[in-house]
Parts: sequence; structure tokens; C-alpha cells
Amino acid sequence: MKRRGHGEGSVYKRSDGRWCGVVELNRKSGKRNRKSVYGSTQSEVVKKIAALRAQLDGGMPAPNDQLTVESLLALWLHQEEGKKMSPNTIDQYQWVIGKHLVPDLGHLKVTALAPKDVTAFLSRKGKDGYSKSSCVRFKSVLGQALRFAEIEGWVQRNVARLSDVPRIEVPEGKSLTELEARHLLEAVKGDALEGVVVAMLTLGLRLGEVSGLRWEDIDFENKTLRVHQTVKREPGGLRIGGTKTPRSRRTLAIPGITGEALMRRKIFQNADRLAAGESWRDIGLVFTTSVGTPLDPKNLRRHFNKVTKDAGLGHWTPTDLRHSTVSLLSAAGVPLECIADIAGHVGTRMTGGIYRHVLAPVIDHAAEPMDQFFSTTG
Repeated sequence: MKRRGHGEGSVYKRSDGRWCGVVELNRKSGKRNRKSVYGSTQSEVVKKIAALRAQLDGGMPAPNDQLTVESLLALWLHQEEGKKMSPNTIDQYQWVIGKHLVPDLGHLKVTALAPKDVTAFLSRKGKDGYSKSSCVRFKSVLGQALRFAEIEGWVQRNVARLSDVPRIEVPEGKSLTELEARHLLEAVKGDALEGVVVAMLTLGLRLGEVSGLRWEDIDFENKTLRVHQTVKREPGGLRIGGTKTPRSRRTLAIPGITGEALMRRKIFQNADRLAAGESWRDIGLVFTTSVGTPLDPKNLRRHFNKVTKDAGLGHWTPTDLRHSTVSLLSAAGVPLECIADIAGHVGTRMTGGIYRHVLAPVIDHAAEPMDQFFSTTG
């Protein structure tokens, strides 16, 4: 015998212009039990009613109209914590939820959450300065929680999947000229973190890579340096982990100026070790605090900005040093493919399109050839 469906319900337009659909559910204690759905058009409501009927006829519970996004995220996170996930992953989830999702979307009912709400949220984050990768992470965490709600039958669809991550422009970097680079290297001599500046400028190391550099990664005899790990600041604190990509793991020849700066760094660190005594933590890193612990990349940025301002160069960031490496090597005629290998890029697109800057004040590559082609003097 064919199973009887749920009530056909009704569809009507409200006084505020929105459409509403009502479906009769099974009675509870003799009382009428109805479920309402809403939409901006009549056809949208009809589709929602059809989806709701299919869900109910399939034995699934009706969507939970009282569940908020904040409550859903708490339930989902509790489930994830029971899966023996790494503390770092849980810290990441808690940061995304507590810092971003709950303040912006937590008050909304899960069943009322629409793709446009998620897209608007991501757009706001982009305008606030968060990168595209961060916005993708926000969307991913919300999407996982909504997937959990789908499985439980609390929502009919995962609206995070239907939302769009906004187009976010990559901030334009800048490069030191050769003269500015020489001035910076002169100004940083004798600084405890001189080696950070020299290594980043001459080898194009990322800030996390130079922070994670170990003494065992440096071969002074053969003049090579191995990039093997990074130091990152994450919601739970500093973490030593792998490189950004497999291509980022690389072995580089050390220029003479870099080797000399690293040797001076060893002298500075030995002095710190003696002064710290029993408080010293020997974790093998080249660049550390006065007690041997990892340097916070945030503090390195602050220190570097002070160095450049004191040198009369204005505001520069450690990332600008990496841009400078690429630009200076390109100006010296090093092929782009070789520069990409030095920088640890997967290909030349990022190297040439983002990191390389023209250092010459006038681009004159066309003038001489065109004069030869079309000269009117003879």
C-alpha cells in the first residue's frame, strides 16, 4: 500500500511581500503541528515545500527552526573534539568559530541562513583585510558544521556550499633598489637579528622559514643551507611545522655575506646561552629569544620595521625582503626559472607576476630595437 504523504499545506504572500508555505505534520497530543517555510518568490516556496515533504516522507525529522548557528557550531565542535583530532586543529576551529563565525552569524537561525548571508559575511572579512585563504577556511568550517546538520536532518541544504568567496586582491609588494639594499645591510650590522635580514634578502627566505632555521640545516664547510621547517603563529600559540609546500623544501648555496652574518649570529647566541644559564632551552634554532625559545614572527616584523625606519628607509616588511630578492636577481639577469627555485615557488607565475618588480626607473628595452627598425636617417 502506498504510503500516505504529509499534508499538502498552503502557499500565500505575506503583507511584507515575502511568500510563506505551511505544511501539516503529524499531530502532537491531539494538537495541530505545522511547519512553515519562507522565500522571496512563490516558486521558491513551492520547491522548499516539495523538499520538506520528501524529507518527511523519507523518515527524516523536520528541520529545527529553533537551532541557531552558534548552537550548531558548539554541537559540531563537541563532536569533532571526540574524534581525537590534533590540538592544533581544534585550536584552529575554535579560533574561526569564536573570533569570526559566532560574532557575525551566530544569532541567525540555521534554517533561515541563506547563501547570500554567507557570501556577505565572507565579503566583509575580505574588506577587513583577511586573505582569500582565510576566507576559504571560514567557509570550510561553517560548511562542515552545516554538513553535520544535514546528516542530522536539521537543515535541507548546506548553504555554505552555495556561497561564493569574494575576489580579494593580493596586496602589492615592493622591492628595495640595490642602493637601498646596501644601505639596509650596512644599518643592520651588529644587530642581534642581522642574520634574519641578510638571509631573507640574499636567499629569499619566508619569515617562517628563517624563524624555523636550525643550526643542523647549515653546512658552513660546503656553504649550503637547507630549508626544512617553519615557525608559525596559530591560535594556540607558536608551532614548528613543515614548509608551506613540498617545493619549499630546498637546499640553497650560501653567499659569502650570508655565511658571515650567520657566524656572527652564533656568537650572539652563545652569549645569550651563557647569560641565561639553566633557563636556556636548547631547541637547535638559529634565531631565538634570549632564553632559546622560538622567535615570534610577529615580533620579528615589528623589529624589522624599526630597523628600516631607523635606517631612514621608511616602512618595510619582511615580505618586502623576499620581493627584493626576486627583483634584484631578475635585474642581474638570473633566469626566472632559477629564481623560482631559489624562492621555493611551484612555478614562475607567482615569481614573475607577484614578486618581481622593475627596478629601472625607465623601461627602455624597446627604444633601441625600434630605432633600428624604423630609423629615418641613413
